[in-house]
Amino acid sequence: MGGKRKKWPEHRMGVRTGYEVWPDGSIKLAPMWTDRMENLNARELGLREMQQTVIDYVADQFTRIAKERGRWWDDVFADLGMICGSGERWQYVSGILRKMEPEPDAQPSPEEKHNDQR
Repeated sequence: MGGKRKKWPEHRMGVRTGYEVWPDGSIKLAPMWTDRMENLNARELGLREMQQTVIDYVADQFTRIAKERGRWWDDVFADLGMICGSGERWQYVSGILRKMEPEPDAQPSPEEKHNDQR
């Protein structure tokens, strides 16, 4: 029974700093190292949050643009007396509307099939 009991954590010295070794083998680093890694982690988290904010903002702006573009088409068709959703496709290029030809392999929708039968 005469053995000396080992104290935990065991303090050791590295080349530049001290550290502690625990019974499970884990090592508690000196503040010099932990502060540096915590700073890097905080910077990375901040960048990830900023990145997500930008992604969310851009996605919202694309959604708004798509809605406004849809309203633009509705307004133009209404102004020109054209029927929206008539199945015709139009393209806007530098102030000119061009009717687009249907794609050759495009299959008519069930609604178009029904309308063709009338």
